[in-house]
Amino acid sequence: MTSFMLATNCPDELCCALCLDSWKNPVELQPCGHIFCQECIGAPRVCPVCRAPVNCTKQPHRSLVNLAQNLPVRCSSCGWTGRREGSDSHTCPTASWSGSTEAPSTTNAQSTCQGSRQQSVADTPWLRYGLTQEEYDSIVALFVFFDSDESGHLCREEMGRLARWLNFARTDEDIDRMFREMDEDGTGTLCLEEFLSWLSKNRPDPSVLYGMSQQQYNCVMMQFRLYDRDRDGFLDADDFSKLAVRIGDVPDIESGMQLFRSITTGHCEKIGLHQFLLYCVGRMFR
Repeated sequence: MTSFMLATNCPDELCCALCLDSWKNPVELQPCGHIFCQECIGAPRVCPVCRAPVNCTKQPHRSLVNLAQNLPVRCSSCGWTGRREGSDSHTCPTASWSGSTEAPSTTNAQSTCQGSRQQSVADTPWLRYGLTQEEYDSIVALFVFFDSDESGHLCREEMGRLARWLNFARTDEDIDRMFREMDEDGTGTLCLEEFLSWLSKNRPDPSVLYGMSQQQYNCVMMQFRLYDRDRDGFLDADDFSKLAVRIGDVPDIESGMQLFRSITTGHCEKIGLHQFLLYCVGRMFR
């Protein structure tokens, strides 16, 4: 019996879009920045997500890799649970049994699983901020992604891009106010703890803002993010048209362009996440 190590709780930001599981030996495509398992992606010429040409690949930021390695996984055969980083050393007692006169002892297998679980007791920093582990891992991954200079802190510009990406702010005034509230020590940069502390007290409620359930909101956010290639919180007419075709709102790119002009009334070259969410709300109740 072949066994597989599958993540039991994986945020989208740490998930390979090809195998739909957490990264294993991740590689980052350049210049688009999308990350896949090395075994899944091979040697691509174009990115499977955004179709951008691939110039080269590189190792993702070590903080992202560490997050992926710390995700919980489960053996598909014996039920062993642990962390991705320790799964390579797991020897499945049922995977090697095939055609024997006697199956491996259930008692022994359970003992192995229990011992492994006891050895993989994890810290729970997400509880300090009222987040689930999935939410925490997602926020940390995004924080690291938008830390362009890998300093471990976000400057005002980096935080602004992250705030727009998360739909926390839509104007420069909003970003300035948020930055002042987050920068508790007045250093002019934000550490992860400051960002998470602010988030724990200011989490947006999609049911109040848009009349959406959390699941509907997350779905729209993920659709938008897949086509926001430069991660600035906006879609140009071409990106919007491709997204509109993919979700079935229009039959072709030309119709998507017409829809874009009708939404922006022809005055804007890009559509923001907030405006896209409002469009989706209107579409839901048509």
